[in-house]
Amino acid sequence: MLAILLSCVLPTAFADSKITIGGTLVKDTSTVVTTSIDHSKEYGRWQHALESTYVYNEKNSIRTRNEGYFSFKENYELGEKDYALGWLRYDHDEFRDDSNRTSLSFGYGYKLLRTDTLKVSNEFSVGKMNHNLGLSDVVSNSFWVSYKVAKKVTFINRFLVDWADQQYIRNKTELNYQLDQGIILGVTNLYTKDPVIDNITTFNIGAAF
Repeated sequence: MLAILLSCVLPTAFADSKITIGGTLVKDTSTVVTTSIDHSKEYGRWQHALESTYVYNEKNSIRTRNEGYFSFKENYELGEKDYALGWLRYDHDEFRDDSNRTSLSFGYGYKLLRTDTLKVSNEFSVGKMNHNLGLSDVVSNSFWVSYKVAKKVTFINRFLVDWADQQYIRNKTELNYQLDQGIILGVTNLYTKDPVIDNITTFNIGAAF
């Protein structure tokens, strides 16, 4: 397997943000390109978090994956460790029967662990999902881990499972190294079961703000 970095650093207006682009090239017959934006900010008892990911995969000049994911979440602190949340999500998969899904849900989150190096949270929410096949109830659970391995090295894992008309699983794992001037080098694995299982690893470069 031959892996190459696709280098591009893009400007952004958000503070406390990260934007990356990455990819792999396998034996000159398969290419994967990903872009990702993450943004979060706290203000008083409120916190908002935005995540956006796009994945394109081509094998033997035939497109096999064309997916986009967008998530915006607003948290309101209830106590030292718990919070209420509202969550808007949209995802697109060209090769899925219900190619477009939009969901709005409300729920409860709990900060399981908070230290200088480790943060662990779990969130549970219920709401409605609108997709090509109609409107359905959706129940979601999200488990999030951020671990500062070293001064400039961070490990992040986001696990999401939805129960609606069918089960949807999404797990995104990142290992990032931050250079001076906010430049980030990293590797990301994105696993989805929707219902077909996809598992892609990419090498990334980007910028933190």
